[in-house]
Amino acid sequence: MSGSLAQAAQTTEVESVTLPGGRVMVVASARVYVAPAYQPSIRNVEFLMGLRQKGLALPRVLFDQTGSARVLLCREGYPVFGTGRDTFSAMLERGLNTESSMAGLLNDRVPPLRATLDALVLEPGAQLGTQQWRLKLTLWPFEQAPVPVQHTHTFVASAFLPQGCNDAVAALTPALQESLWVLYGSAGLESAARP
Repeated sequence: MSGSLAQAAQTTEVESVTLPGGRVMVVASARVYVAPAYQPSIRNVEFLMGLRQKGLALPRVLFDQTGSARVLLCREGYPVFGTGRDTFSAMLERGLNTESSMAGLLNDRVPPLRATLDALVLEPGAQLGTQQWRLKLTLWPFEQAPVPVQHTHTFVASAFLPQGCNDAVAALTPALQESLWVLYGSAGLESAARP
């Protein structure tokens, strides 16, 4: 190996990443993506303020973290972590509770509701030059039927690396915001929001 190649190999930082299913891969740190913090959606907060004006209040929502993914692959060899390398369900939990709090809808005086992130998948879109985040989540209100939500967020993405992964990470927050919008608009959420 030439001196410059050996030096480059020694200075390249690598990380060991455990994927869902237990597979471990070692990748260059430059190939690891971490999602930015969830940014509350003004549209979502305004919708929740409308529920508050109806006299409703929403208990804090806690997502079950059991088996929840911390990392997904953007492309083979390009892992994407949730915010702060936390689980993706923790991102949704923070987003939902932050938006509820901003709207004045959050009621901390009652036991929290349980929720699960049942699926989060990054996959190619139906059209050339697109990818999509596909989410399934379920809210489990007390003594009521579960409230399932499915949403697919399609976005323009480069076919080239690393830009394609940059595009996917940038589209994660809008995908989560839109999924929460679907949840907020469901009849099940309104019935779970009690005074």
